[in-house]
Amino acid sequence: DLAIMPAESPYLDQWVARANGRIMTFGTSLAADMRIVSVNDLGFDGIKLTLSALGNEVTFQAPLLGVHNAGNIAAAALAACDLGLGLDAVAQRLASFEPVAGRMTPRLTPRGQKLIDDTYNANPEAMQQALYTLGLTAGRTLAILGPMAELGDTSSEYHRQVLDYALAAGINELWLCGDSWPSSEHSSVRYFTTPEHIMESLGDTREADLILIKASRSAGLDRLVTRLIDQSQEDAC
Repeated sequence: DLAIMPAESPYLDQWVARANGRIMTFGTSLAADMRIVSVNDLGFDGIKLTLSALGNEVTFQAPLLGVHNAGNIAAAALAACDLGLGLDAVAQRLASFEPVAGRMTPRLTPRGQKLIDDTYNANPEAMQQALYTLGLTAGRTLAILGPMAELGDTSSEYHRQVLDYALAAGINELWLCGDSWPSSEHSSVRYFTTPEHIMESLGDTREADLILIKASRSAGLDRLVTRLIDQSQEDAC
């Protein structure tokens, strides 16, 4: 058995104590079995990172968006190497794989707009990471954000933090869906009650060069992605 763990986690010692079998780690630590030497966020073009393991080092560009995905890539690379695949071969495969839909997935609309589909899940940290990546891309940006579910009594505060972060990040337009968001009089902010309400205004997205759509899955914003991508529905807008 093999347990692959993040080297920088504050819970690493607890996990190690409970694990049965071999343990390997990934992360930026010099002691990590799969070390993230460097990572650069390329916005819509993915991330460029350097990994090091067993005396070998490789640099490549992966189609996953956001520097937070470097850890996921390192963990997958470590598992593949343990199964006997060389680090160079791992890098080649990671550079060409197709990301899973709904998880910071880069798409192109029929209008040629860049679209980031991150509609599978959302939490405060992931919201900020997605907005950071959006802000790295040149051109006019639009973030369509739905509610973050299951935050309990802290929900209002976390939605306020995300809104403040988005405004500070300089996103050109913010479309906020649902009643979880705090009020703002900033000129970039628009409020919508439901995904259907947003669909009625999708024609207003024509000026955006890059669109981020993100929310908890229960918000149903994946329907907006389908509407923007599907050519026949696009023509009907």
